[in-house]
Amino acid sequence: MPSMPCYNYSKYIKEAIDSIKNSTYKQWNCIIVNDGSIDNSEDIIFKEINNDDRFTYIKQTNKLK
Repeated sequence: MPSMPCYNYSKYIKEAIDSIKNSTYKQWNCIIVNDGSIDNSEDIIFKEINNDDRFTYIKQTNKLK
C-alpha cells in the first residue's frame, strides 16, 4: 500500500497524487499523511482525492516542533 508524507508540498502534491492515480497497477490504496502543513497542501489534497475511496487522508500536528 503506497503512503505519501506531506509537509508543505503544495508545489508537488498534485503531481504525486496524479502519479499514483495513473499507475498501471489498479488495485491499490494510498494513505496521505499531512504532517501539519501550513501552506495550501490540504486544499489541493482534498480537491484531488475527492470521492476517491482509494485514498485515506490523515492530518496530524507537525512532529518536529
